[in-house]
Amino acid sequence: MNIYFVMGIIFLIGSFVAFVSRQSLDAIVIPTGGSYETDMERTDEAVKEYLVKGNAKKLIISGTLGGKKVSESQRADIYRRLRKYRIKPIEMGD
Repeated sequence: MNIYFVMGIIFLIGSFVAFVSRQSLDAIVIPTGGSYETDMERTDEAVKEYLVKGNAKKLIISGTLGGKKVSESQRADIYRRLRKYRIKPIEMGD
């Protein structure tokens, strides 16, 4: 066997192990839609994943304004809920 072939196989296996063992996410997306209660349940689950498990670097709030003022939108409700959990704005995105 060629030494380069063996090194290539070892590198391939090492890369696969590193890929599979990665546990963190870049972001958790909180989608809007449905009712206020649904949005709050989604937010609570995302916060649990973010704070307790430490599985992501950022929380992303998705969705549109739906023709409402920014302060009356579903996104604003989720933002306010995240702030109650003491999530800093720098930890959020949209």
